[in-house]
Amino acid sequence: MIITGQLISNMPCTNSIMSLMNGFWKTRYTLTEFEFGFFKLGTPITITDILLYLPYLETLRLYMRDPLVDIVGELEVLQEPHRSLVNLTLYTSSTSGDALKPLTKWCPYIQQLTLDNATAGALDIVADHFPNVEMLSYNTGYTLPPLREVLNQDYNNNGPIIPITSMDNEYSQQKQGRLRAFYSSNGWDGVPGDEFLRLLQKNQKTLEIIHANMRLITQEGMDVELDAFRPDYVIKTASVALNLDRLEKLILWPDIYGAYPSLFCRTIGPSLKFLKLFRTPDLPALVDTLINSQQVLETLVFKCGCINNDDDDNTLTTQCWLRLLNHYAATSLPGPKTTKKLRNVTFEFCEGLSDSVLDALANIKTIQGVGLQGIADKITSQGLKNFFIKLKKQNMQVTKLLLGNMRSVVDRNMLFDIISTMEELEALHLYEILWLMEDDIKSVIHSAKNLNTLVVKRCGVNSENIISFINKTNRKLKYVKIVEEYDDEFDSHY
Repeated sequence: MIITGQLISNMPCTNSIMSLMNGFWKTRYTLTEFEFGFFKLGTPITITDILLYLPYLETLRLYMRDPLVDIVGELEVLQEPHRSLVNLTLYTSSTSGDALKPLTKWCPYIQQLTLDNATAGALDIVADHFPNVEMLSYNTGYTLPPLREVLNQDYNNNGPIIPITSMDNEYSQQKQGRLRAFYSSNGWDGVPGDEFLRLLQKNQKTLEIIHANMRLITQEGMDVELDAFRPDYVIKTASVALNLDRLEKLILWPDIYGAYPSLFCRTIGPSLKFLKLFRTPDLPALVDTLINSQQVLETLVFKCGCINNDDDDNTLTTQCWLRLLNHYAATSLPGPKTTKKLRNVTFEFCEGLSDSVLDALANIKTIQGVGLQGIADKITSQGLKNFFIKLKKQNMQVTKLLLGNMRSVVDRNMLFDIISTMEELEALHLYEILWLMEDDIKSVIHSAKNLNTLVVKRCGVNSENIISFINKTNRKLKYVKIVEEYDDEFDSHY
């Protein structure tokens, strides 16, 4: 039996708890997945209760108002490690390293671990004492995809690591981890820099995906002057050497000291295929790194890219974009012998973009996806139109398009002119286009014959009407998402 999507909350009495325990006992050989939510203080059951009654449980998701220390229970009654649990989600009011550590002994075979409201110390516990964790979610606030959907199957492990116990019957600290994917939040407080560096060092040979939000964390945010306080990681990252030989995907918010962007610039290797950067503190250095590195990037995303001390016209920033795109235009060529294979480029709220930058982007012969959001400061309507016309003339098979927050450039006629040039369009993302109406979306669906993915965010359209229209047309779109609120979904495009 598998229980999914159910939150058993606010249990009113002891009889309900006994009924739940009886249900556990009756399904102890078959129940492999359990999700439990209790939104009052004072949890009626503990992790120990669940694991004791369900020896074949593989996935456990807990949503509690209590701190983890009050939820764990007396794990020693298990007498031996739980051998089936591989996927654990803990949403608690506080998950400290000390509270998490007992689980390393009794649940050593966990492969996918999700922690919410976790302290910095929890990262060290995972790095040192969870030998089989391959995917870690640290205070993300969003649901992660299944392991098998995002990780490179060529690197799958043959079997679990059997932990080694020390003289005091505690598991020894592991020298090297198996972590393959690390995810952090899309906003709010970031990852603690010192603990994150230790995590990187221990798992550098296995990491394939890094989603690291290094924005201000609470203790750093209290310092008025950056020079008045320098965390240890700022000094250590300046000299540390990492070998991220398997890293394929990097999404990075920089720390306020610029230490981590500098570190990753030095360690970007040939395996990297996807790079998304927020507020890059040293854009010229990054451009130099991308031009001189041996990586074969397929997707490049910049958000809020700029040079802080640039002039009012963002001249230096524009020159950086042109230098980078001209490089890819010269090296990303169709055919097996090309040195680069850049397929998707997105600019979100970046400075210094102009008609000349778009023209340089159109010269990259391998482009299949284009994203332009909130970049209308120096781009003209004619320049944008010429960009898509040039793509078509060069027989570019652009299949993915994102447009958003470009009120002064993209109007209704422009949108349909653009789509008319994209005969191979398969995926369309439209964000915050306030003049967009339901009839416009219906026309897009009708005219874009190959469209299979449609995402519309905060455009003021009725989702039910659009879904109903799609169903009546017998168009079998693979994915449709229409939302009005802020959407924190991870990797919402490309």
